[in-house]
Parts: sequence; C-alpha cells; structure tokens
Amino acid sequence: MKFKKLLVVLILVVGLTSVAHADDPTVTALENVSDSKIVLPEIYKHTFKNGMKLYYLQSQNLPIIKMQINLEMGRFSEKPEESPLYDLMTDHIFGGGSQKYTPEQVDELTDIYLSYVNAELGDELTTFSLKCLTQDQNLTFDIFFDHLKHPRFDDERFGILKQNYLNAILKRNETPEKIAHREFSQIFFGEDSYRARTFNEKALQPITTTQLKELHAKSFVAGRMFLVASAPYTPDEFVKLVEPFIADIPPAKDAGARIKPTQPSQKQGFYFIESPSTQSTIRIGHAGGLWNDPNRFAVRIANDILGQSGFASRLMRRLRSELGYVYTIRSSYNFGRDYGTFSVGTNARLEITPQAVNEIKSVIQKFVVDPQITEDAVQESIKRNSTALIFNYDTPFKIVDDAFENEYYGYPSDYPNYLLSKLKEQNVDTVTQAVKNYFHPEKMLVLVVGDPSLKETMMKEFNAKVLPLDQE
Repeated sequence: MKFKKLLVVLILVVGLTSVAHADDPTVTALENVSDSKIVLPEIYKHTFKNGMKLYYLQSQNLPIIKMQINLEMGRFSEKPEESPLYDLMTDHIFGGGSQKYTPEQVDELTDIYLSYVNAELGDELTTFSLKCLTQDQNLTFDIFFDHLKHPRFDDERFGILKQNYLNAILKRNETPEKIAHREFSQIFFGEDSYRARTFNEKALQPITTTQLKELHAKSFVAGRMFLVASAPYTPDEFVKLVEPFIADIPPAKDAGARIKPTQPSQKQGFYFIESPSTQSTIRIGHAGGLWNDPNRFAVRIANDILGQSGFASRLMRRLRSELGYVYTIRSSYNFGRDYGTFSVGTNARLEITPQAVNEIKSVIQKFVVDPQITEDAVQESIKRNSTALIFNYDTPFKIVDDAFENEYYGYPSDYPNYLLSKLKEQNVDTVTQAVKNYFHPEKMLVLVVGDPSLKETMMKEFNAKVLPLDQE
C-alpha cells in the first residue's frame, strides 16, 4: 500500500514559512508537521446522470486543468491467458487515433498546444490523465474524451506498438537488476500472479485490434469511472464544462472486479540465476502484510531503522560504512490491498557477493534477536516520516486524488490525522514488538543474479538452486 500522504491546508499556525503556493488557500506548509493538526479542504462530489462520479477541488492562480479518470479495470481483472491484452489496449487507446482524429493529428496537436494525455494500467484501477491550459481546454477535452469513447485502434500503429513490445522482451535481461526484479516476484507470487505475470512473443502476436475493441466496449462504462480533477473554476462551472463530453458514456450494469487478497506461498530458499556481469544483484525477503494491519505503523518505523533511513539505517551502516561491501542498500516493508512484501535489495562486487549475502542475513538476524531500539531512533523516524509526507501534497490535484483513494479503498475519512496520531503513538516497546513479530529471518527467500563464475560458490556455500534465465 502506498503510505498515505499528508497535506496541511487552510490552517494558521505560528511559525509558518513561505513556500511555493503560499498564496494558494488550499496549500500551506508547516515547519513541524508532526505537531500540527491537519485541516483538509472540503472536496466537491457529484454523480452524473450516467453514474460517473466526480471528485473535484478548485485550484487557484494558475490557468491549468488537471484531471484523471480512474476506471475499474486492472491487471487483477485479466486472466493469465489473456495477457498482454489489457496492457495493449491501455497503451494503444491514445496512440491509435479516434473517430474524429487520426494518430498523426493527435501527435501534431498535442505538440502544438503542449497538452498532455496519458494512460496507465494498474492492478485494480487504470488511469487516463489529462493536463492542459484553460485556453486549450475545448480542443484537449475533445481529443481526450473522443479517444476514451471512440478509439480507432489503428492497425498500422498497433503493429508499431507490438514491435515495441517485442523490443522490450528482447531487453528484459539487459541488466541483473531487471532480471532480479522480475524473477523475485515470480518465485514469490507465482508466474501466473497478476503481480508477476510476463508474456512472450507467442502470447503477443495473436492479439488483434478486434480484441482491443471488445475489451473497450465491455470496460468503458460510466458506472465504473471516477473523475478526479482540479481546475480554476467553481464546482458548478466545472460540471457544466465537462458534462457534455461524458453524457453519452453508457452506464454500467455492474461494478468492476476488486482485489481479493491471496496469501503468498511463503516460498523460501536460496536461488541463483546466471547473468554475465561485473557485479551481483541481491534480493532477500519474505511476505509483508495487508493495508488494514493495526501494527503497520510500528512496522514502518522498524523498517525505517533497519534499512529505509539511508546512512542512519542498520544495513547501510554495516554493509557500506563499516565493511564497504556495497554502495547503497535499502529495505522496504509493504502493506497493500493484497499482501505486500518485506525485501532488501543491493548490488555487490562479484568477489564479495557471498560475504554480502551473509552480512545482510546477519544484520536482520541480530535486529530480530536483539533489536536495541532507542527512543531517539523512534522519534527521529516519526519526525522523518511525518515531515516527508507533506511534499506529496503540494498541489490541489494531489489533495483531491487522495480524497478519492481514501473513499474508494475504505480508509478513514480523516486519514491524515489518523495516520499522524498512529505514528505519534509508537514507542520503544511497540517498535521492538513489531521487529520480533513481523521480521522473519527463518522464512526468507534469497535470490542472487550474478556472473556464471559464481555458480559453484553459490551452490557449495548456500546450497543454491540454479534457475534457468527466462529467454522469452
């Protein structure tokens, strides 16, 4: 789960400093966020006649419109045998022209007017984004919505897109980092999981634009769409502006698919993949948690102390500052809509790869057996997390986008203050308990991607299982 971001708005506190957007009543920053009460602006909500829902916040000063349609369609909805159909449809919807505009016209017009349109497939929601100046809004809206409602899916451009996908397949094994990212997920979640799935040329080539059109017709219905926007207009003015463009989108008969959490396999062991290189890529980890775990705040601080806080972290201090084995190393502990992961990642020189692996495991083991969490470390982490969050809420659009996510995913309505209060509740005891209950050295999956010259050492020292490199 993304860690919820904070924004302080419409509040007057002694010690306020001047920042960008200081004259915007929706964006005001505090010197010390962790000691402040967060007051969020009211988000305007509206449901159009066809069922599409609007989340809107008026912006100030700049003549810019930014909006995003969130569609209930994602990788979770896609069957393994359909991949990469959803990716292709998403990538081609703005690249393949529309009923009114050829692909070449769209390329030229967006360059001339410096407008921005984009589509991105997510796990549960797919986003279609627009950003433009108010003076160009009519043309940009027409291009944007005509592609969403009446995509052409041009065959010639589709052939180019497929070739780009084939080129990407050929580059999958360019670096150990790419290999490790892909293979760690596939070992952990399984090759058919929506979070680890890949495709090859055999799966790609049979897909046609007819299939894209069928998927579009099934998915693009107003009841599965959520419009999130900020613009320098009153709510009523914005509704009148956008309504003609969305009124003919058909309503939905049912809701889109929602993620159902699936417990990972808890696969353990040591794996090695050969890839000619001058250094190895190391990934170590185990299962994480779900977004509603009540102890996730203490775990976040524990992980910050272990490997998230840069040079202050235990892992960085030991493996870089004291031993010089790595340049950088970080850990992450994720709580998501589906089960997240705890993972540590780094690169190491070939000749010290075994020592680096052993030291990472040793640091984690010592962290669990004897955490030695101090009050100073906890308070520094709380301050670091609280202060950093404000930078994710520096525009009105980010505020309204977060409000949509809170409501859609069922988070508390006053989530920022809830989050701050939970962070401030943490202490040495709660963080120490989180270390002991949520970090499991005995359950770790270890993956090393490195030069073939390391194979015998990995097998002898770690009893590593050697996996073939996926060439497709």
